[in-house]
Amino acid sequence: KGGLTIYLPKSWLEARDLAAGAEVNIEEEGNSLVIGPGAPQKKREKHLIVSSLAESSIRTLITSIYRAGYDSASVRFSDKETVKIIEKVGENQVLGFELVKKSDKECIIENITEPSADQLENIFNKVMMNIEELFDQALNYKKGETAYEETEQRIIRFDNFCRRVVAKTKPREFHIRWAFQTALNHGQREIYHMLVYLNKARGKICPDVAGLLHSTKEGF
Repeated sequence: KGGLTIYLPKSWLEARDLAAGAEVNIEEEGNSLVIGPGAPQKKREKHLIVSSLAESSIRTLITSIYRAGYDSASVRFSDKETVKIIEKVGENQVLGFELVKKSDKECIIENITEPSADQLENIFNKVMMNIEELFDQALNYKKGETAYEETEQRIIRFDNFCRRVVAKTKPREFHIRWAFQTALNHGQREIYHMLVYLNKARGKICPDVAGLLHSTKEGF
């Protein structure tokens, strides 16, 4: 009954598309009050049935529900190898989703260690830093080096997390931000595939391509 007025930082409100009169959620944790946008959200769950062992199909399923903002998923399957693929996708493609339960026909993956949505811009900065690193790995490529594989996996994980947060918390920015990150991702994938080709062919970048990479990196 009753209460006092408090002021919230303008930057925090703008980052969450909150204006005067917007509803916020307040939860008590010990001696602290935790404030978040909107009313308390119910845990979003998804039920999936996997009929293919194709790694690309399973990866698309898991990353799609992750990006869409689901908190957990139960996955039914007929082949135990499915679990291994799901674990690999969890390790390499998404942040915070882990396998919490499994049986012969079903497993459950759940968001248990995901970074806070407040880390969106910091995580996006990591996307940019790793793309810059990918440029450097291409420009300084030496035969047999494969460090770019780890760089690419970091970019994918961070990119998926950013899309997830934007989908959940920034509806006004969703389409334009998603389109921007898609274009950015397509661009860095070109550099990655060039490195894959160089590694397989044991080749090196010709001067013309190196010059193009330098100018592209400068623009980036």
